[in-house]
Amino acid sequence: MNGYFPGVPLRAALRLACLALTFVLPPAAAAALTAQDADRVVTVMERLQPEFGSLAYDEEVADDWFARDAEAGGVIAKAGFTRESWRDALNATMCGYLANIPQGTVDTLFRELAERLSKAPKLTSGQKAEIAVFVQEERARMDRLRAEGGADAAAVRPYVERLRRLVPDRLEQD
Repeated sequence: MNGYFPGVPLRAALRLACLALTFVLPPAAAAALTAQDADRVVTVMERLQPEFGSLAYDEEVADDWFARDAEAGGVIAKAGFTRESWRDALNATMCGYLANIPQGTVDTLFRELAERLSKAPKLTSGQKAEIAVFVQEERARMDRLRAEGGADAAAVRPYVERLRRLVPDRLEQD
């Protein structure tokens, strides 16, 4: 049984996984993320989520949130971020979050996706092969992001539970 996406068809499970893994991130900022910065990022995300929705992070979304927020009240700027520092801190926080997910959880997620893919009766073998390549690419991306987030994992660790509620598709079981 799929513990991460119970009762969800393969296509939806893959979509959920891709949303959670689709982080098109800029290069890591030179300065390490501080716990104070991580707290500010998470607090801003919590304040904006009701209006902006869950954050499936990429650089464009960071810029979009900044622009939308500037028009709606400036929560991000009031928290002390510029557009660039917001993008950098959000990037570091999200990579640090991914680095805090236990390796076994990541391994299980990808193993379960592969198992569900192999049993999908409506997919042709060609479609399964294409999706398998995509899943392998996403696994490599996840591994890269987790490695990048290692430097910021300690700063983000106190905020992992709060982040789990803010990202669209949690990778860890409840």
